[in-house]
Amino acid sequence: MTRERKTQGKQTRKRTNTTDAGNTRRWRSVRHQIDALDVATFDAIANTKSPLLDATMPRLTRAADRSSLWIVIAGLMTLTGRPRARRGAARGLVSIAVTSLIANQVSKRLHRRPRPSIT
Repeated sequence: MTRERKTQGKQTRKRTNTTDAGNTRRWRSVRHQIDALDVATFDAIANTKSPLLDATMPRLTRAADRSSLWIVIAGLMTLTGRPRARRGAARGLVSIAVTSLIANQVSKRLHRRPRPSIT
């Protein structure tokens, strides 16, 4: 519903009692578009034959499991002994922890979706 009022000789509209239905539909549409893009990207990459990617990506993926790749990099940064590198490593690890918590415990529970098939 809208209510009109006059302000200094100008007629303006003030929104009152707006519903979230429009916003909900808009965000649902955005989520569907992102999901479609995600599936299309996955399919395009999965169906592309690339010996270089086929050889390197499985190892890189395993190295990045549970953020172990970033933990190792943070450890190496800490070993340099430089305060700036140590702060950067600490900030990076805190960022990983917070992001992991939000992504795995909050977002995945709110936005459930089926996993894409690898076969």
